[in-house]
Amino acid sequence: MRSWLVMLVAAVVAIAAVAYAIIRFGPSPSGPAVARASLPSGVASYLGVYETGPPRTYQPVEVFGRAVGKQPNLVGYYSGWGEPFQTLFAETVRRHGAVTILQMDPSYAYVPAIAAGKYDSYLRSYADSVRNFGYPVVIGFGHEMNATWYSWGYGHVRASVFVAAWRHIVTLFRGQGADNVAWLWTINAYLASTGPIASWWPGAGYVTWVGIDGYFY
Repeated sequence: MRSWLVMLVAAVVAIAAVAYAIIRFGPSPSGPAVARASLPSGVASYLGVYETGPPRTYQPVEVFGRAVGKQPNLVGYYSGWGEPFQTLFAETVRRHGAVTILQMDPSYAYVPAIAAGKYDSYLRSYADSVRNFGYPVVIGFGHEMNATWYSWGYGHVRASVFVAAWRHIVTLFRGQGADNVAWLWTINAYLASTGPIASWWPGAGYVTWVGIDGYFY
């Protein structure tokens, strides 16, 4: 079920270069430095790609770019629970003029425990790494949560618990000064087996981008 970035590629009509905001580091009123960097707020188009290999290597992405005649400006990877933020890969992505987009999936985590703060030390370390990177990063949590095939999704975790975990993660990152994150909420396109979409919505204050996964069969 990992073709969400492939679908993003299929949906692109025009390619727009990613324009970075001015990046500033300064003290927050009560804590760590804050990375203030964001993607353009206006309408834009992106060519995104997920390839087998990243974040260990960038080479498959370069092969993709040569094949289609355009280098992507969104490059994705999947971040397993407990893994650190891949700063070196994100720096490579940036040098190629693109933005890192990743899905942080709680495959080996207990979602109610995330909501209750049991994994906060890990999340703080992750948020600090993203903040220290200092450039825009797109992060999703528990993609396709309205579908049944993931352990964090419909039929496995109550929607209200997932929403609480999502809000907790976003709040923690913001508290650590990681204001360079665009939060991506990705659902599966409606199927007879999926749960009611609205029940998984964390609220506009916790979401930057909305994604919809669809598949060609």
